[in-house]
Amino acid sequence: MTTATSCQLDSPSLRFGASAISPMHIDGQRVSTEWVQLRIGVVNARIESSVSGLAEEYSALYSGYPTLHDNSHVCVRVERGRSRYTMGRRFIVSSNGERMFSVKRIEELLPHVEWALNWEVVRRLDTYLQLHAGVMERNGAGIVFPAAPGSGKTTLCAGLLSRGWRFLSDEFALIDTDGMVQPYPKALCIKEGSFTVMEHLGLPMISPRRYRKGQKGRVAYVNPLAMGVDAIGKACRLRHVVFPMFENGAKPALSSMSRGETGFALSRLSFNLRQKGARGMDILTRTLRGATCHRLVSGNIDATCDLLEELLGKQNHA
Repeated sequence: MTTATSCQLDSPSLRFGASAISPMHIDGQRVSTEWVQLRIGVVNARIESSVSGLAEEYSALYSGYPTLHDNSHVCVRVERGRSRYTMGRRFIVSSNGERMFSVKRIEELLPHVEWALNWEVVRRLDTYLQLHAGVMERNGAGIVFPAAPGSGKTTLCAGLLSRGWRFLSDEFALIDTDGMVQPYPKALCIKEGSFTVMEHLGLPMISPRRYRKGQKGRVAYVNPLAMGVDAIGKACRLRHVVFPMFENGAKPALSSMSRGETGFALSRLSFNLRQKGARGMDILTRTLRGATCHRLVSGNIDATCDLLEELLGKQNHA
């Protein structure tokens, strides 16, 4: 599979590190599998694949991340198989013995591996309060961007990353029992409509014509470490909650929210608040204590980032 190994970072520092070849049995047959184990913030991830080159491609996507040799929280497996309905040839993405995705084209494979990893984080890391949100940090202050898909939170995180903010996630805010936001710094998944914005921001994308992700169409990925070894943040206290909504051409504007209104909105963007019950509400309440809460209309990325930096500057001097 020659195309699977053609993925390159625009950065000259690309290296393939944590891959190995070992025997694995699939449907009773002995096959060779490639695997890579990485520490992605608080998530220990293992990707196994009988599709030649995929583990190397995944390792290239996460060039510079710590590699592991111990047990992983989450394991995603990729193999060749057939559709349950048409019996056509497919690539099968599974985890914990459960078939999660079946895709036809090789350019769909890596995005679905990332998708499967996200769902396994939701299922297996339920000790954290999980919010669908981007998370950035600057000067020790955490800012969370909770939003439904299509609200522009990934582009917003990319804009702040290009200005030296530290990246924790563009997918999940994982909040522990002490109210600290923990890092899950997966590569930023960029939709085709934002490719020119990434070029404007100077963020190197991995093969922007290489991948497709369901209804999102073409996507590319940005490794945050391409911006420097300090680009990924550590666990931090949440100081700001900002709900972004992208409106093309709109002048960026912030409006204040009460903590009660914020808590209700966050409950609708949580993957596990209902299951956690009173414990989850306690975490949420303590997390919001002392945080400022806003809605953000986001238009031009530069003006939006200026506005957010002004917000943090005012708070730091308050």
